[in-house]
Amino acid sequence: MIPNNPLSHAFCQFANPISIQFPDGSSLDSFAFLSPLQKTSSPVPHEIANPYDPPVGRSYFLTAPPDCRIHQFPQDVVVTEKHSGQSFLVLRSHLVCLHSSPIYLWALLTPHPSA
Repeated sequence: MIPNNPLSHAFCQFANPISIQFPDGSSLDSFAFLSPLQKTSSPVPHEIANPYDPPVGRSYFLTAPPDCRIHQFPQDVVVTEKHSGQSFLVLRSHLVCLHSSPIYLWALLTPHPSA
């Protein structure tokens, strides 16, 4: 087990403040790195491409601390970047662990339709 998350300091010091609204009505304030998605790779031979993925130009990539809980909800999670006020819908997310300890989570975002 990892006694302390080595990335927690980086998220608190350098990431952007965000607000997360969950489908159950609860919300959470946290920090995350948000950036436009620059490139997608081709699917490997044993994978099937998802035809419902949005165009790359409108997608964003989020990296956040594991306590954000985004990965626990399959859909309808809204992330709002507090400085710009931009809102995004979470399309896909995954919790990354090291030696069974959660380190960070990533999510693929698209602009919220109401924005």
